[in-house]
Amino acid sequence: MMKIQHFALLGITFLTLMSFSFLQYTEEDEPNYYSSDYIITYGQAGPFTLNSAFPGKEGEYMGYQLVQRKQIRYAEDGADTLTTFHAQKDGITHIIIHPKYNNDALIGGLEVVSALYETKHGVGVGSSLYDFYAIYPDAKGYYTFVSDMYWVEYPVMEGIQFLIDAKACKTEPDAFSDLTVIEKSNLNLKSRITGIRIF
Repeated sequence: MMKIQHFALLGITFLTLMSFSFLQYTEEDEPNYYSSDYIITYGQAGPFTLNSAFPGKEGEYMGYQLVQRKQIRYAEDGADTLTTFHAQKDGITHIIIHPKYNNDALIGGLEVVSALYETKHGVGVGSSLYDFYAIYPDAKGYYTFVSDMYWVEYPVMEGIQFLIDAKACKTEPDAFSDLTVIEKSNLNLKSRITGIRIF
């Protein structure tokens, strides 16, 4: 009888601790909570994280083949050339790794171009804007002529932009504004996300 009571008490204690741990979960825990190789979250895409060491050379790295590329970087004061690395599997680019703007030794940006990677709500490259707004109803669309880039973003998911192309916008945005807000009503919701930028 004592053994049964002892096991029952241990079981109740375990369930109480488990319940407490779930109650303590917050959005800040997300990077550690998700261990999948294909998760997109704050400051992270798959195994790559912002502000970690920027790859120094081509070759095998964390299960990927890194291939060096030269890319033009646009800014308000003009354009320059920078080195990026394409993280590939089987010759297909999954993530483009950018150096930090003011410190080339650190990762400053990640661009996901593979549909394998998703947010915890299942949004990724190839998701329609209809599905995106169904999950993130408070999202907003933007355009900047500085880099000629269109995207939608969800205010809570700071530092993540879901890229779209110009055809997703029903009318042309204001070409004289640094940043134009694109209302949901002005977006073709059948359009799909073309990439995901994490910065």
